[in-house]
Amino acid sequence: MSDLHTIEVEESNKNLLRILSGLPSSVLQSALGQETFDGLKSFGFGTDDHQIAKTLISIYGNDVFGIKEINESLCRNLNIDPFRWGRNRKSTDLLDNLGIDRSYLPDPAIRREPIIESISDSRLHKYQQSVKSALSLFLVEDNEQKSIMVQMPTGSGKTRVAMESIYDFLRLKYNQRENFSVIWLAHTDELCEQAVESFDMGWSKLGSFEVNLLRLWGGNLGKISDIPDGINFAVISLQSAYSMMRTRNQHVEDLFTELRKNTKLLIIDEAHISKANTFESAINFLCKHGTKKIGLTATPGRHGLNSDNEETIELARFFEGNKIDISSEFGEVNAIDYLQNQGILSKVEQEPLLTNLTIQLNLNQQKKLANGEDLSQDIIKQVVNDEERNNTIIKHLQYLSKELNKKILVFAASVSHANMISAVLSATGIESRSITDKSSQQQRRAAIRDFKNEEFSVLCNFGVLSTGFDDPKINCVVIARPTFSVVLYSQMVGRGLRGIKNGGTEECLLVDVVDNLVTQPELKQAYNYFEGEWNG
Repeated sequence: MSDLHTIEVEESNKNLLRILSGLPSSVLQSALGQETFDGLKSFGFGTDDHQIAKTLISIYGNDVFGIKEINESLCRNLNIDPFRWGRNRKSTDLLDNLGIDRSYLPDPAIRREPIIESISDSRLHKYQQSVKSALSLFLVEDNEQKSIMVQMPTGSGKTRVAMESIYDFLRLKYNQRENFSVIWLAHTDELCEQAVESFDMGWSKLGSFEVNLLRLWGGNLGKISDIPDGINFAVISLQSAYSMMRTRNQHVEDLFTELRKNTKLLIIDEAHISKANTFESAINFLCKHGTKKIGLTATPGRHGLNSDNEETIELARFFEGNKIDISSEFGEVNAIDYLQNQGILSKVEQEPLLTNLTIQLNLNQQKKLANGEDLSQDIIKQVVNDEERNNTIIKHLQYLSKELNKKILVFAASVSHANMISAVLSATGIESRSITDKSSQQQRRAAIRDFKNEEFSVLCNFGVLSTGFDDPKINCVVIARPTFSVVLYSQMVGRGLRGIKNGGTEECLLVDVVDNLVTQPELKQAYNYFEGEWNG
């Protein structure tokens, strides 16, 4: 960036703050949200229009123009119709009219070709080789069992192991005289793209013939004319698979049927969700006679603490009670202990952060929790709005960031909770961002990119980073959302488990915000929590 452009951007920043500060107070407060506004006020920070404008810019960045209230107010001032904020002519005209640099436009949407070609090393760890050998043997042998679950802790390389076995399967089973497909199912855009990149990176080194990589989620199947001949590695989101199964678009139906007809292998990432109604029907549709089915997960179960285990038993049946894990294949009693001692996973220092919040439960709520259900929205709201609890969390985050220099990932209790924590931290001079399941893809990508580049130290999130996110340098995870889900808890903890041999950290500080409810087993217990249901 030239010096002149840097000056122009700095001037734009001042203009933006001035313009937002000039909007009606009611507009700014509505855009910020009542809970975040109250949070700033309760911590003694200014809630004048100038401070609210600064906070909105801190939380939303370039997406501030996409906030409904802000967009509508600016358009009224300019006597133009409200519009959808994005990389379009109306957004460019708005910035020009306001004297704001065009760098404030959202990042361009990533354009991904539906079909790419991948043609043909580092060694696997011993435990990975052991699991991979067992999985490859299952895939290439003809046997009555057609399903298997692979359990490996988050951060131990289960995607890599699965890909290596897929390469074996392709090399040994591929017949050049027939069309042949492998389908990989995942439930988020991030996990789908991760699968494409992982296959391409490995096959380009180890492959011996050409493979078509098909990105068939997000409506991509309708963008291609035919399923390519030869061998295909197709990645589909579970949601897209279900939609394609029920589509009324004849072209999409024909292509999906053609793909299914030639599918020899089906892999389900995060396979503990396989039994969700729509996902199960899509999986069953793709598993025609003879198709082998692999599930991948760190937590092969579906029930919570002290609850009915029937759903986990059904999951085990779905995979024919057939499971490979590090303990069974590599002879290690506790996989977490072994991987931590080897430096594959970071060692966890668990620190409870006690609060004085007492959650009052009526008889019906107590019964639901006893059956393993998670906390209701009413209770979550009680947690989110407790000023003393929030003060305890924020003060500790300040200590972790300023005194211990930690790189921190926070799992908040709600969208507004994530935004409020981030806003207060930013107001105290600690660079922080918030991303949630309500954030745009562009905002999420930008925040994750900047966090990985260490441009700020605290990333608050809700509903988006428990899966499909990997930043090896995270050395502190703060869990500020109560949950009775063993699966969700394990996923959240797993974001900080990448050890030094995998480019991560030697130790990770796990801060559990503890109210008056004991909600989780310890990490090592959680990994083996569902073992009884698989062992009959």
